[in-house]
Amino acid sequence: MLERLFILRYMWGSSKASVVKTIATLSVLGISLGVLAMVVVLSVMQGFDDAIKNRLLGAEPHLVTGENSAEVRPTIEKILGKRGVAQRYSKQDVIVRTVDGIFAGGVAQGEEPIGLANLAKRIRHNVEVIDSSSGAVATSKNAVAPIDFKLGPKEIAMGMDLARSIGVFEGDEVDVVAPESLLLPAGEIPVYEKAKIRALVRTDVPDIDSHVLFFDFGDGLKRLRQTASLERGIEIRLKNPDEAPKFADKFKKAGIQDVKTWQEMNSALFYSLKMEKTLMGLFLGLTILVSSFSIVAVLVLLVTEKRTDVGILKAIGATKAKVRSIFMSIGLALGLVGIFSGVVLGLIVCWLLKTYPIIQLPDIYYDTSVPVSVEKGVVLGIILLGTLLTLCGTIIPAWRVSKFEPIDAIRHDDG
Repeated sequence: MLERLFILRYMWGSSKASVVKTIATLSVLGISLGVLAMVVVLSVMQGFDDAIKNRLLGAEPHLVTGENSAEVRPTIEKILGKRGVAQRYSKQDVIVRTVDGIFAGGVAQGEEPIGLANLAKRIRHNVEVIDSSSGAVATSKNAVAPIDFKLGPKEIAMGMDLARSIGVFEGDEVDVVAPESLLLPAGEIPVYEKAKIRALVRTDVPDIDSHVLFFDFGDGLKRLRQTASLERGIEIRLKNPDEAPKFADKFKKAGIQDVKTWQEMNSALFYSLKMEKTLMGLFLGLTILVSSFSIVAVLVLLVTEKRTDVGILKAIGATKAKVRSIFMSIGLALGLVGIFSGVVLGLIVCWLLKTYPIIQLPDIYYDTSVPVSVEKGVVLGIILLGTLLTLCGTIIPAWRVSKFEPIDAIRHDDG
């Protein structure tokens, strides 16, 4: 061990190696900055992924089946036991018309009272109320009172973005029209319901906030129950949402084939997020690769400078394997210094972003602060990737220097 340290010190400690040391310093800085960027960017992207996932799980069911609810509900409840809750639901496309004649498309979703109460609890921390007299929007984080979702027969709760798009407030009345009514012959009265907006809600899920209006499954919007676009089924919420695929398999084995998990219902979104994260990691990995190439230049210059010294070492008995290991150790040491310094700096930046919301995004985004989620697996993967790239960059120079013959190396210096 002492012999190896002495040789490394001798190889690196030349006063003539100022150019080599300068390039080596720049290489370490390049690797460090590349690793820092990779840790911070992937952690921020993971934070946004987790925020989107939490919003979806707070507003959407974990499992949905469209089969006959009266027949399959006992089977579902038996399989679930105490690990989940099954609720009936109905859903249909509708047209919403205000008293001012403004139209918008939407989705009317019927929920049982207990389902509405659970939804109110889940979105309780994101309550927004619009003052009908002034039009001002008041946002309350961790609101004291939950949203009032005890909807009567002629009452609905509307998504915040849908309400804004048509200019309605709490207490206003709207007409909810079935889209099939547009196909009726002239003179026929379309099927519609007048409904009062009881509450405006925000779930931070764009598809819900901009399209959905909720009503009571048992008593609400009864005149629309016979329309062709009506969809009925059972939605299931689990204590552990990650168990959705496992329960879906159990339901299918029990004969309930029409089952979709929350992962399947949002597969396009999760696929796009995964591809975005993968491509970003790939491009940032290229910066580490480019920086590791500079270590090759460092070793090549070092080999050129220390050619005679290598010849002397081999003349006094150093093997090719030992010479290779010496130069690979130098390159690997440079790479590891850059990698671990970049990881430490990246984790410090992530901690600062998470603890002190330095960056504030505009209000048009659902998340006004930058979420950060550091995953141990991602950090370890970055360390392993950087180490592998650095190790690959040291192989060729180390292999070339081990091929020097002692007499040729000394004669080259004399010439």
